This record gives sequence, structure tokens and C-alpha cells, in this order.
Amino acid sequence: MMKYFFMLSLIYKFSVYFKFLMLLNLFLVMNLFDFNYMNLSSFYMFDEMSYFLTMLVVWVFSLIFLIFNGANKLYFYFLIKSLNLLLVLIFILVDFFYFYLFFEVSLIFMFMMIISFGKQFERLSAGMYMIFYTIFPSLLMLLGIYKYYDFCSDLVLFFWVNQSKSLFISLSFMLMFLIKMPIFLFHYWLPKAHVEASLEGSIILASIFLKLGSYGVYRVLAVLESLLNFYKIYFMIFFLVSSVLVSGFCCLQVDLKMLIAYSSIVHMSFMMVALMSFLKFGYFSILIIMISHGLCSSGLFFLVNLIYQRLLSRSIIMIKGLISIMPGLTMFMFLMSSSNFSCPPSLNFMGEFHIILSGLKITNVFMVFIMMYVFFSALYSLMMYVCTQFGKMDVYMKLDIYNLEFLIIMLFWLPLNMIFFIKFL
Repeated sequence: MMKYFFMLSLIYKFSVYFKFLMLLNLFLVMNLFDFNYMNLSSFYMFDEMSYFLTMLVVWVFSLIFLIFNGANKLYFYFLIKSLNLLLVLIFILVDFFYFYLFFEVSLIFMFMMIISFGKQFERLSAGMYMIFYTIFPSLLMLLGIYKYYDFCSDLVLFFWVNQSKSLFISLSFMLMFLIKMPIFLFHYWLPKAHVEASLEGSIILASIFLKLGSYGVYRVLAVLESLLNFYKIYFMIFFLVSSVLVSGFCCLQVDLKMLIAYSSIVHMSFMMVALMSFLKFGYFSILIIMISHGLCSSGLFFLVNLIYQRLLSRSIIMIKGLISIMPGLTMFMFLMSSSNFSCPPSLNFMGEFHIILSGLKITNVFMVFIMMYVFFSALYSLMMYVCTQFGKMDVYMKLDIYNLEFLIIMLFWLPLNMIFFIKFL
């Protein structure tokens, strides 16, 4: 009973954040069934995609304020609040140039967060990898924006009037976002950044920053549809094969953070199948996947950090028998792992089901790759759960989760599963 009273006191302590979230959720439910566009001004606009991603930003950053308990709080809050503002602006800005500008500025703040709050010296190389992977595509994209503006004198992000058949514009727009997602062959910076970043940095990277890439692809596909439509089969095959290959890489990982980072690449690659189908329910599925992956991967990173704090290891080889010393964590590890491989009733299940439908709508040949993807996704998620929770651990004390940790992981898991039911009320 005392646990629940303590949780209520925590909620009261952070009442400003939770009241704001409750109001936003009420607004969400009111607009869930009839929500197309909301014009805030000539510079800002909401549609369904930007609205839900803004909700995700507010939710995740509110939880980060609950999580952080380190030194140098003033500098940390400056970075977090700046990133929060920048990311909200990115999702609601109308002009493509300002979208690009804030997109790049947010990368600088993320770099500062990795090198400032990471634990190991290798955080510097991880930050440099992230910067150098995006410098050349950023300049290329700036040239592409200039060429497109010269072509049609219009950079409205929500309503593209003219479609471009220029190969240079297509490459310049797509390359930057595909690296940011990232997809296979452009992914090397992400595992390094996750491993060296702090918990808060990993959560922001997984839940929000990867969504900037997929959100950007979603916006620019309206411009490039006439050109990419001829090659969509090849793109879809590439993304399906990529998701299967990276799923195989996940099965070989021994570092839990690496495994979750590679699983993010798997989900982003599989999501691109729906984007390249150019189907309406395919677009619906990417919104679901972005929200669900943001919550699920953040929750998994939080759980792995709890294990690391108690056992000082993230190695699957070293961590055994957590069910005997951390039974509360075992329950949440199972719930998050099952959501990670799209077990119903999670949002991941709804999103990936629609992705499979959009792929099979193009050709039934994709079924072979889809079956392999589903098998490997379940394999590495269950491997992560079984290998860490069962076996013999030479620790004879209880190291279970605390009340605040219980509250935080519940706030990651509940919206990941409860929104599934709200949609069908």
C-alpha cells in the first residue's frame, strides 16, 4: 500500500508535467476520429502526423525530467528544453527551409548531449561519427532545396504543389533522411552513439531523433512520387532484405544496448516498405510504428539501464537469473520484449500488420521476406528476455525496481498498449 501512496506523491511532485500531458491526451481523444489539418499561423500547422509526433515529444521529454538524477542539472535542463522546443518546431513548421535549419540545429544539441553526459571516453568518437555521417548529406540537401525552389518557388512542407523528376533533387532529399533514420548501409553511427550516450541521450535518439528521418521521408515523398514510383519494387525489396539482415545481426549481439540499437534499424527499414508502397493504409502504419517504436525502445533502454546500475554489466553472457533477484523488472522486460516483436495488443502489432498488408498489396513475393523478418524479430526479442531472466546468478539479495522506476516504466508501457483500445472505442 505504501508503494501506491509514494507513487501518488511523485505524481503530485511533477504535477505540472502530468497536468499538461492529461490535457493533451484529452485533446487527442477529442480529435482522434476527425483530424486532418489545423492551421495555427502562416508558419505553423498541424496534421495528424505532426500532431501525434508532437505528443510523443512532450510525453518522452516529460519522462526524461523524471529520470534524470545526475550532476550539472542546469546545463542538462538547458539542453533538454532547447531540444524539446526545436523538435516541436520541426514537426509543426510549414516552410521546408526552416524545417531543414532546425533539423540541423537539433543535431548540434544532440552531439553536445552525447559528449557531455556519456560515461566513456569513446563518446567523442561516437559524436564525431554522428556529425560526419550527416555533414555531406546536409550540404547536398541544402543544394537540393535551392534547386527545387529555383524550379517551382514553393517550399510549403504540408502541401507540395509541384512534383520533381530531377534525380539530383530526389537523391539530395532522400539521402539525408535515410541516414538519419538510419537504414542499412548508413547505420554505423547509431549503435556507437547509443552505446556511448547516457540513458537520456539514448531515449531521445531512439524515440525522437530516428523519427525525424522517417518524418522527413514522409513529407518529401509527395514531391518525389512521380520519379520513385517506377523503382518502388526495388526499394521495397532492398528494405525488406535489409530488415532481415539486420535482424540476423541482432541475434549475434551480446551487448543489450547494441541489440536494442540494431532492432531500431530493423523497425525503421521495415517501416520504409510501407512508405514506398504509396498506399494510404501504408501511411497510416508508419505513424503507428513511429509512436510505438518510440515508446518501446525507450522503455527497453530504461530497463537495460536499471540492470546496468545494479550489476554493472550489459552483457547477455554475464547477466543471468534476473527473475530471482529482480522479479518486478522481469515482468516489464517480458512486456516490453513482446511489444518489440509486435505481439498484440501493442501498437507495434497494428502498425506491422498494416505494413505487411501494404507490401502484399504490391506483390505476394514479399511474403518470403516478411516471414523471415517476423521469425528473426521474435527470435532476438525472446533471446534478449530468456537469456537475461533465466539461469543461475551468484547474487543472494533482492535488487528489484524502486517506486519511481516502476512508475516510469508503466508510463512507457501503458500508452504503448492502451491507445490500441482507444482507437476502437
